[in-house]
Amino acid sequence: MKKTAHISIENLNRRHLPDAVEVTAQAFCHSDLALRAFPKLDDETRLRRVRRVYRSVMEIALQRGRVFVVRNAGRVTGAAVAYPPRMKKQSLVSRALSGFGALTIGPGPTMRYAAYERAIRSMQPDSPHWYLFFLGVTPSEHGEGVGSAFVRHVCRLADADRVPCYLETTVAEQVAFYEKHGFVVQEKMPLKFMDGLVVHTMLRQPKAA
Repeated sequence: MKKTAHISIENLNRRHLPDAVEVTAQAFCHSDLALRAFPKLDDETRLRRVRRVYRSVMEIALQRGRVFVVRNAGRVTGAAVAYPPRMKKQSLVSRALSGFGALTIGPGPTMRYAAYERAIRSMQPDSPHWYLFFLGVTPSEHGEGVGSAFVRHVCRLADADRVPCYLETTVAEQVAFYEKHGFVVQEKMPLKFMDGLVVHTMLRQPKAA
């Protein structure tokens, strides 16, 4: 596996928001979640809808959480959203219904995302934790260590706060990747309304200082 010699993580500067959205949309437009949220759409139409979703997600996170990016020669090649403990997460659905909502992604996808959000929220820990909401890497950068850099960065923040780090993934192949970083599967939930899509919840305990 090739690895970038040096990867630096930085907070998203708003001028790079379109690039971060594009990287994330490209990373997730063919995911099982996107395919189930936007069934029967061609790739280009689905990509446009996914861009709108992640634009809204990042706008929320810029106000209430943290958005991190990796840049290579000035170009954003990866983005991640995380929420610190005690940082109240605004509902994506409440933002969607008052913002992009059914007008831009359609009523069906809006309701499927709403159901998905209710499901994942019901699985999240009540105790303080850092929440790694998602990370996306441009496909050409896969295998370069960008994803691992994001995970280590958020885990260091969690260790500094002496709290666990929590995440969900709907990609079974990613479970082993997160396990290498100290995460342990807590629960597996199949979502009937998403044709049996399985959500894996994972938790990493903080390392002692």
